[in-house]
Amino acid sequence: MLTLEKEEKQQRDPRMYGEQGFMYLGGPSIPINESPIPYINSWKEKTKKKVYIIYRYNDVNAGKVLANIGVAYRVAFDLIKEGYIPYIPHSDCLLAIMFGHRLDLQFYYDYSIEWQKACESVCVVYDGQELSEGCKKEVELAEQLNQEIITKYVNLEKM
Repeated sequence: MLTLEKEEKQQRDPRMYGEQGFMYLGGPSIPINESPIPYINSWKEKTKKKVYIIYRYNDVNAGKVLANIGVAYRVAFDLIKEGYIPYIPHSDCLLAIMFGHRLDLQFYYDYSIEWQKACESVCVVYDGQELSEGCKKEVELAEQLNQEIITKYVNLEKM
């Protein structure tokens, strides 16, 4: 375990740590000695189900792909607050960035489906657009596996 001496604590970069010991993470300041999620202890006591998030991934350009990933993460955060353990298939984007040239597209489809099979539930995210073909296949698989289907509706204009 790394410990900081008193002098080292005072040398923290003020852009990262405010006067009260808050760490700046690019959003609201979070006390570094407290949980950033005040309900985390109650979450530990809730019945947790693994849930696979179904939402479009690919799109016409990188900006829209990143926006889709962002929507999936926001939905995942809501599911965490409700006591679920979400799997975000969009998180393989880092795998694709680092090793994409070594893995074919079918690998990513198969990889995601294995995670979906490991979940008790799926969460289908609706945003007013038709589900992508990949999302439709995931919903069909959920029905075949008798997985609980949760629906979330998002307003992209407010995200």
